[in-house]
Amino acid sequence: MNGTSLYYEMSGNGLPIVFIHDYSTSHHLFEPQADYFSKRAKVIVFDLRGNGQSGKMDVEISRIVDTHCEDLKLLLDALAVERAVIVACSGGAVLAQLDRPHEGNCSRVWCGHL
Repeated sequence: MNGTSLYYEMSGNGLPIVFIHDYSTSHHLFEPQADYFSKRAKVIVFDLRGNGQSGKMDVEISRIVDTHCEDLKLLLDALAVERAVIVACSGGAVLAQLDRPHEGNCSRVWCGHL
């Protein structure tokens, strides 16, 4: 996807909740939240490129944030997610706030620092 592989896990049913981790971490950051919310909603956790089980970064430094935003849009499109709640922390929150391509697809964006 978009020149690399993106690792993701999806569980549960209902309104999709997408968790975006910080840089230098992985989807494991949100394991407790994913477990809790997957009983009530469709939970999507993924590893940003260059992190966790996803493929290498392999983009110019000036394109990292834009590329992560493009990856998120492509992942949501590939999973046929038309509308989602985005939960993100730290560097992931930056992506959630900057990711203009998904604006029409988000019912809520929650950003915080763990």
